[in-house]
Amino acid sequence: MRHWLQGPHRTLGWVLAAAGLFLVLAGMGHLLGVSARLAEEIEPRPRRAVVFLVWIGLFHILGGLLHLAAARGVARGEPHARALSAAGAAVVASYAVPVLPVVFEKPNLLSLGPVAHLLIQAVLVSLLVRAGLSRRPPAA
Repeated sequence: MRHWLQGPHRTLGWVLAAAGLFLVLAGMGHLLGVSARLAEEIEPRPRRAVVFLVWIGLFHILGGLLHLAAARGVARGEPHARALSAAGAAVVASYAVPVLPVVFEKPNLLSLGPVAHLLIQAVLVSLLVRAGLSRRPPAA
């Protein structure tokens, strides 16, 4: 029985799968935590604050799903997989970059998240570039 992550870039596929799973679980945890906190509040928050918090969770989930979708293709060396993973990294970066000014203005323990996500995505993209997946489909 063949494993679903077989191929020349198997380790990179595992790294992408782990990062994707982490992002999906973090996004789901974020949404559950936001929901629980909003349910406990007596005075409702402004709508834009709630939308922003939900937006963060959804971006985590979307970026993670793109990494999970790319993991198998990266392990096999398929050219479309690099684009999928780059899209996942771009989704996560598009959440992290706009939050950075707030992070550096009022640093605290929770502000490490966006910085860590941005650094991890940069490492993933550099690993994909170093792997040198071809733009051509693999020979049959």
